[in-house]
Amino acid sequence: MLNSKRVTAECPEECPQEDMPSIMEEHLQNKELCAECGGRCCKNAPCHYSPNDFKDLTFEGLKRVIDQKGYIAIMKIGMYEYDYYKEFCDQYYYYILRIKRHGDSNAFKIEKNSKPTLCCLWTKKGCKLNFNQRPLGAKKLVPKENLRCEQLYSLEQCMREWKPYTKTLRALYRYYKRKKFFDFLKGKRN
Repeated sequence: MLNSKRVTAECPEECPQEDMPSIMEEHLQNKELCAECGGRCCKNAPCHYSPNDFKDLTFEGLKRVIDQKGYIAIMKIGMYEYDYYKEFCDQYYYYILRIKRHGDSNAFKIEKNSKPTLCCLWTKKGCKLNFNQRPLGAKKLVPKENLRCEQLYSLEQCMREWKPYTKTLRALYRYYKRKKFFDFLKGKRN
C-alpha cells in the first residue's frame, strides 16, 4: 500500500506542508545570527528588487511605487566596468530597482570603485521593513555563521530578470535624473 502522506525533500513527514512558509521565514531571518554581525550586509549594500516584487511594471506603476515608498531607487550598471559580468551581458547598461543608500537620489549610476554605503532602511534594531515588505534580495539572503551569509538571489539573476523591462527602467531613470536637475534649479535640493 502506498503512503498517503506527502513527503518531499524540503518537507519531511514530521514537517506539515502548511508550516513551510513560517519555517522558511524563520530560517531566512535568523535574528540571532544577524545580531552577531550587526547588519554587515545592510551596511555594505542595500538589497535589490525582483520584477516579481511589483504588481504593475509599467512606467506609471513603478513611478507611483517609487514616489509613494520613497526608499526605492533605479540603479544603472555599466557592464564595461565589470569584467565578471561581461560573460553574460549583451547590452552596455542594465537597470535594476533596489533600496536606496543614504544620500542616493531616485536614479543613480553605480560606480565601479564606490565605497560601501549604509542602506537607508537599516537601524540599530535591524531593517525597518518586516520580512514580507522586503525585496527578494533581502528575503533570499540566508544568514550563516562566521559572517558568511549566502545570497540566493544574485545581482546577475536580478539583472537578467529586469532585462525585459530595460526600456521602462531607462525611461524612469531619465525622468528622475531630469527631475533632480530641475529641482536643483528651483532650489529644492534633496
